[in-house]
Amino acid sequence: MNSLKKANEWSPFLKADTTSVVEYAGNDGEVGSTSTWKSQKMGKGEQTITAIYPMKSSNVHLKFFMPWGVK
Repeated sequence: MNSLKKANEWSPFLKADTTSVVEYAGNDGEVGSTSTWKSQKMGKGEQTITAIYPMKSSNVHLKFFMPWGVK
C-alpha cells in the first residue's frame, strides 16, 4: 500500500484513540509524502514514504517523538 491516507483508514492505532489528529503533506502515494499524528494514547510521530516498488512493496521511515522520543 502506497497511500498513507488509505493506511490510516484501517490503522488499529488510530482507532484506539478517536481523538487522534492526523495531518498529511506532499502528494499522497508518492515518495516524500508524509503523515504526522498526535494522540493522547499513541503519542506523537510521523512516517514518510522513502521508496515505492510498484505492485510489490513500499518503504517508510517511521519516527516516534513521544512518548519514546528521537533526536
